[in-house]
Amino acid sequence: MKVLLDENLPHQVRLEIGGHDVFTTAFMGWAGIENGELLKVAAASGFDVLITTDRGMEYEQNSNTLFARSDRIAGQAEHDRSNSPAL
Repeated sequence: MKVLLDENLPHQVRLEIGGHDVFTTAFMGWAGIENGELLKVAAASGFDVLITTDRGMEYEQNSNTLFARSDRIAGQAEHDRSNSPAL
């Protein structure tokens, strides 16, 4: 699975997601791209999932985006990795 981490997540999170091709928006040169446009660019580049902490991202996705999944992780204090579903 090709995974994109939004710029609001620490870069080291990519090291914690094993078994997948994980990239950051900074690595891809997409830092600062607005959410709706980021979804389009990521989908067009073959990403299967975008992981973000942005609220409301799901409302910026439409049928033209063709994005398989867009998951929001709660703030780090709320995020319990032991209860996280595997990607």
